[in-house]
Amino acid sequence: MSSRLFVPNFGFEDELAGRRMSRTARAATMGLCGVWTPLLEASDQIVSWGIEGDSETSEQRQEFSFGQGRRVEIVPWGWSVSVAKLAKTTGSTQQIPELGVVERINRRSWAFKRESQMGMCPVGTTIIESIAELRALVAKGRDGGGGWVVKSDLGAAGRGQRRIRETTVDGVVLEWVAEMLKRDGLVIIEPWLDSIGEFGLQFEIGPGAKVRHCGVTELLVTESGGYRGSRIGTRPQGMSPKALESLLAMVEPLVAEIGRCGYFGPLGIDSMRYRLPTGETAWRPLQDVNARHTMGRCALEWESHIPHDVGASVLIVRWADPKSVDQQLANAELKIGGLARAKRFSPQTSPPDTVSGLVLLVYDQCAENEAIEGRVVADLERPNQASSAGGGVMLRS
Repeated sequence: MSSRLFVPNFGFEDELAGRRMSRTARAATMGLCGVWTPLLEASDQIVSWGIEGDSETSEQRQEFSFGQGRRVEIVPWGWSVSVAKLAKTTGSTQQIPELGVVERINRRSWAFKRESQMGMCPVGTTIIESIAELRALVAKGRDGGGGWVVKSDLGAAGRGQRRIRETTVDGVVLEWVAEMLKRDGLVIIEPWLDSIGEFGLQFEIGPGAKVRHCGVTELLVTESGGYRGSRIGTRPQGMSPKALESLLAMVEPLVAEIGRCGYFGPLGIDSMRYRLPTGETAWRPLQDVNARHTMGRCALEWESHIPHDVGASVLIVRWADPKSVDQQLANAELKIGGLARAKRFSPQTSPPDTVSGLVLLVYDQCAENEAIEGRVVADLERPNQASSAGGGVMLRS
């Protein structure tokens, strides 16, 4: 018999980069520990890994109690030195991937080189190693407008990127780029693409490089490119079975290479369908490569808990009134047509003791999912100004 200990070390990339998770990032992720909910079994536990307080040793102070004779399996957000130490402390005998391999694959420069070799980079994507290079490139502008997005070599969701809309770089972005150049020696700059749809391809790589495709989720992002949520249970918009087959064929060589490199565990690859300045459409299959758990992978696990003939969305919501959020969701079930279920599942305290968390929406497959999402988010984030049209909340999918 074994028990699993889930470790929500959302500062995983920060640790790989040799620094602590910022207070801002910590506050933004405090309500996300319940992301593991659809995976949990009776004997499983979630560790408060660096979430309670700011002490680097908070995880060492937490005590765990497992049944007599039970083996312990660590399930981290991503493997790092501190999580490997935890595995040793708890007596886990499980195999873990080589940490140098984990770090290398999670660096955007690694994915960029593979994307370039495969001829899949959007025109203009390049590595920048100095402020002078950045200024020179941005000053030239780009066809079709839209500006640029600069990404750190190691970074998660919207925390590791900044958007540049003009042909000059302002002080805030310059400061951030200078910090990233000092830390990593480079940043990646990409053209801001006219997205038609974004998708998360979820894989599990076993020891021996055996690959299992777990499924696909539709990604929802904010206007700045940060993660907003995932859709499951319905065919992603613009994703026919033939298109998915084609996308997987483009991605599978890289997945196989990752397995041969020695990595095993969850793997998420974000892909984008976008519109070129000419009006034609194209794939960017390797937009992001994450050798770790992802929000999309955890959202996908809800499929085993909901009927097969419905759709669902998992959303990150920053609520205006924590005390009323659960009642607002109960009211939403009654007043929003097509919405069968609205549940806050993270954080697990009631009422929530965080400024944001995760909400599960279940609806009819024929329902207007975007309208339902927008209305629920508006009700929770701006309860006094919400409208039936979604209150202007931006959910770019």
